[in-house]
Amino acid sequence: MYGVRYFIDDENFKWGFFLRAESKNEAINDGNSLMAYLMEIYPGLNGKVHTKPITEEELNKKKLIFELVFPPPNFNKKIFLLKKIIHLFNFNRNYKIQVYILWQRDDSKITQIEGTELETELELDENYKIKIFLDIDSNFINSEKNKKLLELKSYLEYLTTDIRNVYGKRAYLKQVSSNTWGKILEGRPFYKNLLNENTGRFYRRILEDIPEEAIPGFINPQVIDFNIPNTLPIEKANILPKENIGFSSLSHEVNHRILLGNIYHNGVKTERKAYFHLDDFIHHLFISGLTGVGKSRFLAFLLNEFRYRAPKVGVLIINLLKKGEEGLFDADIVLQKGDSQFRVPYFIQGEDLEQTLEQVAGYIIASLGLKNIVVTNMENVLSQEMNENGSPPEKIKDIFIKLLKWFEDHPYHIKYQTNITRAIKNRVIRLVSSPFIEEILKLGPIPQWFKEWQQGKNVFIDLSRFSKSGKRLLTHAIFQMIRTIIPENRTNKLNNVIMIDEISEILEKPQFQ
Repeated sequence: MYGVRYFIDDENFKWGFFLRAESKNEAINDGNSLMAYLMEIYPGLNGKVHTKPITEEELNKKKLIFELVFPPPNFNKKIFLLKKIIHLFNFNRNYKIQVYILWQRDDSKITQIEGTELETELELDENYKIKIFLDIDSNFINSEKNKKLLELKSYLEYLTTDIRNVYGKRAYLKQVSSNTWGKILEGRPFYKNLLNENTGRFYRRILEDIPEEAIPGFINPQVIDFNIPNTLPIEKANILPKENIGFSSLSHEVNHRILLGNIYHNGVKTERKAYFHLDDFIHHLFISGLTGVGKSRFLAFLLNEFRYRAPKVGVLIINLLKKGEEGLFDADIVLQKGDSQFRVPYFIQGEDLEQTLEQVAGYIIASLGLKNIVVTNMENVLSQEMNENGSPPEKIKDIFIKLLKWFEDHPYHIKYQTNITRAIKNRVIRLVSSPFIEEILKLGPIPQWFKEWQQGKNVFIDLSRFSKSGKRLLTHAIFQMIRTIIPENRTNKLNNVIMIDEISEILEKPQFQ
């Protein structure tokens, strides 16, 4: 026999299991044994074992104790007891109520071992005797005239609702004496039934007026539901559909690993740590989750790991949405809207000019929401500029002005021609004429921040104060510069890392014109 107490507040839901022992050492031993057993059958559960001496002074404290008395079975319907207890805590904020549930396996049935005169140690069904006590720590005066006491009793009476048996008898509250806990500690909470009869090991009947064949036992899981309601706002681990990801665990390479956290197995957090080897970050990594679950903080944690584990690996963070995140990441270089050092030339010539023209035309047109057919025209304009001047115009706005001239010289169907030129004039040129974007994308040498990032510095680029079109254009310009300057890595050695926070900001499909 043991007891359990439920503790609920705004942030916590806890179970407290209670055992009685004759000494502190015995209590510690019993408590740890029970904890180990519970952790075995409930993976992910954890807790602590505490001991407390029970003195006469402790037992004789003035308390207000009620018992929730159940009628004898059978019952009309299932009793959602835990749901009712939780609801009691939800609407009662004035009084501290502790609910204690004591149960004991039904030991009323014994069987004989065939061929011997020995009795079995008890062949038991899953039936239990149950006692429920409500302990109120308060300074109430035990009087029906006391307003607070009446209010409290009205709250407690709620627990008795909808609990009745097939014979019409209902559950009720009974105020019990303050020495009840002393009797419980003596191991006698089930010593007497409602008719003051012994309820020891060999009793057969509960109430004389109920036929024996009508008594299926006491309380069982089919009668009382102790499950946690789905409406209770407690965190639940999500069961991952696939767990076939391999994690590094090479102890001799501790300085070359980055800690990810604890591994979840079958949706339950384990004590096993998960690591990525530094070179595992050569591959793409996608981190998903609802708003507020900590994705940005996890990125900042990874950045900090790189800072200490791989100081020669530069990390580039592109922040697309949240303002004021530079403090969280604590990078070596911070670039924001209006900074003179924030430069990303919109065109940098690679080894293969034809490939460069195709890539630059593609990212400019796609990021600004123009139709795919405009890519070919932009590529032709860029090619013409390279042939005539050796490079495109210094400002990106001028390349769109030349694109408009190209459409005038090579017209399409009147309807399409009107729509596309209107979009370029009214929307695109207005965007790229922004003094901030114009200065950032202006042609020139490779930016200093880019060189320092290649040498191992951590760079934070804040795009949160730009429009969505501006974020797309600048992000794609950054990636085009990286693709042109840094050749594709064909080895398994990590040199640089790129992190994009809130990438959905630029992945949303733009409206084409």
